[in-house]
Amino acid sequence: MNLAALFDSLPAPSPDLIVTKCGTLALINLLTPAARDWVDEAVEVPSWAWMGQGFACEPRLVDTLLGGAMDAGLQVSA
Repeated sequence: MNLAALFDSLPAPSPDLIVTKCGTLALINLLTPAARDWVDEAVEVPSWAWMGQGFACEPRLVDTLLGGAMDAGLQVSA
């Protein structure tokens, strides 16, 4: 088996956070403690935006948010 085939056969890593765009809002669901720790340290989320294990934000902020999460080594799914 060559190296490319080996990498293709590996399962995709599980995401730390998932983004769901819902029209005028985007929902950011935090799936791991690492994602929650990163948000607590790097993202200012107003208390009213929290919804369960995630938060809502404006869709225009998603690209910046995902870039920061990936720079921090988190796996994201959008």
